[in-house]
Amino acid sequence: MLTELSQRYGALEFIQESKHSLTYRTDQFVLKLYREKNQLEPETENLRRVGLGHLIHEVQNTPEGDLLVTHRFPGLPVTARTLRSALPGLKAFLDTVHARKSDHRVNVQSIVRKVQQFQDIRDPENDFLFQILERALSAGTLETTTAFCHMDLWSNNILVTDHAEVLVIDWVRARFDDPMRDLALLKAGTLDLLPEEEALQAALAYVKTPAEQERFTAYLAFTYLNDLHWIPRNTPHTVPTEIPFKLERARHALGMLSSKGV
Repeated sequence: MLTELSQRYGALEFIQESKHSLTYRTDQFVLKLYREKNQLEPETENLRRVGLGHLIHEVQNTPEGDLLVTHRFPGLPVTARTLRSALPGLKAFLDTVHARKSDHRVNVQSIVRKVQQFQDIRDPENDFLFQILERALSAGTLETTTAFCHMDLWSNNILVTDHAEVLVIDWVRARFDDPMRDLALLKAGTLDLLPEEEALQAALAYVKTPAEQERFTAYLAFTYLNDLHWIPRNTPHTVPTEIPFKLERARHALGMLSSKGV
């Protein structure tokens, strides 16, 4: 199949492999080959939902797998050096995405189940994260309506050009959820490339009300817990550096959030 695709679109350059897909690029296009069925249609629908349908060049259903071909964007994943220039465009875009509201409620039980899964890593160092989240769940803090969210806002999914144009990619996981959960994912997955105080202030630029700050605080604890649970199981070689970093950022952000209002 790759030979056929290269003949059609030009020489293929491998970009990345994920659990769900293989991605290649040419001079003009990005080709995403899905490992599983039932991912192409949701992603193309999500692209159109957030105003990115113009990027879609072609979709194919083949015996080797479903394929999404999009026009290539001239940006690269944000880094510590380029993230600051991306922040205004990123915020404007995410504000538009999160403005798509729904009457559906957040599935709080799914969060409860995840917290139960995390119990095997509970120890004195991370217990404060469990306490913050458990208090929020007990108080019903996360009971709210939903808006459209990306749900995977880590740095490789945020592209920026030299002219500060921004594109958010990989919409497979997108769904209606709490925008404060999306923001927590953005903080831990991308904004933490910045110094700790700057990262927190960049996140708080999205937070408008005390109720949103309460939910953001809980979801930030949830996100850091998820990272602490995920890292040893998937990238164990990074444990000596990533676990201390995640705990340090969690202590700083959640300590600051407990002492300030919006």
